[in-house]
Amino acid sequence: MNERLQLDFLTGMRGYAALGVVLFHIFAIFTPNIHPAVMDILILGPKGVIVFFVLSAFTIALSLDGRQSEWCSYAVRRFFRIAPAYYLMLVIVLFGRESSFAAQFNTPFELRSFIFHLSFLNWIDFRHANNALGVEWTLSIEALYYILLPTFIWISRTGLGAVLLIVVSVGFHLLTPAPPVTEPWQWSPLPYAICFATGVIAYKYWSAISEWRVFKSGVVLIVVLMAAILIRPVFSFPMTIVWWTVVTCALLFSGRSVISEYIFANRIALWFGERSYSLYLVHLPLLVMIIRKQHGVIGAIVTLALSLVAAYCLHRWIEKPGVSLGRILVQRASRMAEVGSQQSR
Repeated sequence: MNERLQLDFLTGMRGYAALGVVLFHIFAIFTPNIHPAVMDILILGPKGVIVFFVLSAFTIALSLDGRQSEWCSYAVRRFFRIAPAYYLMLVIVLFGRESSFAAQFNTPFELRSFIFHLSFLNWIDFRHANNALGVEWTLSIEALYYILLPTFIWISRTGLGAVLLIVVSVGFHLLTPAPPVTEPWQWSPLPYAICFATGVIAYKYWSAISEWRVFKSGVVLIVVLMAAILIRPVFSFPMTIVWWTVVTCALLFSGRSVISEYIFANRIALWFGERSYSLYLVHLPLLVMIIRKQHGVIGAIVTLALSLVAAYCLHRWIEKPGVSLGRILVQRASRMAEVGSQQSR
């Protein structure tokens, strides 16, 4: 791209997505008898995971931007971005207490499962996919697609390739088995191929489409937000993914509008966006610890407050140093490669 892509609205979108997931988990568990109108809004929260997937593909395509040869450097930086905080939380759960999420498929979070998680391969066996933190199934799926995304970017270089990528990824939804086996299927990477494929293609056409008057005016943004909040279509599991992938793309293409700046690039949204990953990791383990002692609205408020504090600490003292370490390692490797190249001449 000739002009620099403004990233603030992407950060804000992540912030809202993470906050939606957190609020749904906290208030749906602590206050199950909450007013139906409020629950109708909170129920949108889990869809934030789909937003995360699309945004991840979009930002990776942005970071590589035709430079797939730099993928290894990006992969190292990305690993040190997500692994330190994740590994710390896994150790806390492993040695601190038995995970309450192990009961879902009667699979305790022990050494074998711990190794699955460390390698980001817990998606291979759905019984281990989500038995530690309650959210880590998404990390293993993202890690797999990090490996696949350079290929996605290469395929989508042409319009025909982009169409083929979408058709194939949508085709995976046709493989979704009927209930009652849908739940194990949702821990699989296959249903989410459409999210990552669409994120890559959205970046490819973002610069041109975001300049369209209907997107730049904010009209599409308002219509899509109203549709997402008010319509809430009742789709099957795979079609829900498609719907929210389309919603996310519409928000992306509206990113240059003034309305988008007010909604997604304000200080509050950016604060949550910068700490969204840490908040995502810590909230459910804290929820499980607190609900044993406190219920109702007070328990929800305490959990939310402690989650924000814990997310701030995890982001500042674990996540950010990990990002810095990854950047330093990549820079050193680059300098060593340059020295080796000069010596070989």
